[in-house]
Formats: sequence, structure tokens, C-alpha cells
Amino acid sequence: MSRFQLRSVFLVVPLSLAACGENVTAPAAGGPDPAASAPVFAAAGSARDVAAIEAIVATFDEAWTNQDPVTYAAQYAGAEWISPAGVIQTNPAIITAIYTAILTVSPIAGSVRQSTIRSLTFLTGTIAVLDIDARVTGFAAPPPGIVPWQPGTLRVLEKNILLKREGEWRIIKHQQTSVAPTG
Repeated sequence: MSRFQLRSVFLVVPLSLAACGENVTAPAAGGPDPAASAPVFAAAGSARDVAAIEAIVATFDEAWTNQDPVTYAAQYAGAEWISPAGVIQTNPAIITAIYTAILTVSPIAGSVRQSTIRSLTFLTGTIAVLDIDARVTGFAAPPPGIVPWQPGTLRVLEKNILLKREGEWRIIKHQQTSVAPTG
């Protein structure tokens, strides 16, 4: 992530939270450069918060492997979802339709997803950034235009911004990037 992109995250999150009614203050002028140091809004997540977010990741893997597109897509309810191809979607019904096609009729239907949390950063007690390294195996063929990261393995890096509302963590922003083959 470039310094500009990282800086944008730290500018957009407080502004979007202000719109949601969250009480967040911006870093003081002349304060540390967020791109050069730890997040200005860093906060420790409770064990319960970490477990709740880990459960979201486990749900992704279970729903994918069990070919349950409704449960899978429900993790993005109300989120801005960006595909590896750069398609932006906010309509939950369309996101569900995309995963229905992926998990039931695409060349990767019947595949297995295994995720690793690369990073979980709590910016406040109600905002977290979740980075996932997901690998999909067990597919007949890769989807058109997708080159496997390694033979038989698709790899996607995911960036998620989560917001805790009424005690529940929800993904509000999601972006996927396909990882190029290793050479």
C-alpha cells in the first residue's frame, strides 16, 4: 500500500465514522505521519472482539467450502465490496448472486477456502482493519482470466474495514486482490 493510499484510509475512516455518529477525533496537526508509524487510532481489541472477528473469517471458509453463498455474502451486508477485477458493488442481493454463481456453477464450484489472518488492527474500540490471506484449492479449473498463484491454488489478499455497531462487528468496506503466480 502506498503512503498516499494509507494516508487516505486514515482520512476516510474518521470522516465516514463521523457520518455514522461515532465520536472520533482526527490526529493533531503536526502529529506523527500515519504512513510512517503505527496507526494514530491504534487501540487494543478485547479478546471477545478478536474472537468475533476470527469467527467472521471462519464463517467465510465454512460457507465457501459448504457451498453456502447466502451465509458467505451475508458477511458483507451493507458493505462496499470490491472484486479482484475492480468491480464495486454495494447491493447485498447482487453480492449474494455473485457468490451463488461462484460457489455453484463456476469452474471453482466445490472448491475449498482456507484463510489466514495476516493482520488485525484495532483503530479504536469500534473500528478494525482486517487483512486476510485466502487460498482456494480443489477446483476443476480457474475462472476465465484468472491465473493460479501456484498450480491448483488461487490466492487472494483481502482488506476489510469493520465497524462495531450495537455490539456486533460488521464489514463496511472490502477489497480483494488476486496474487500473481510465483515464478
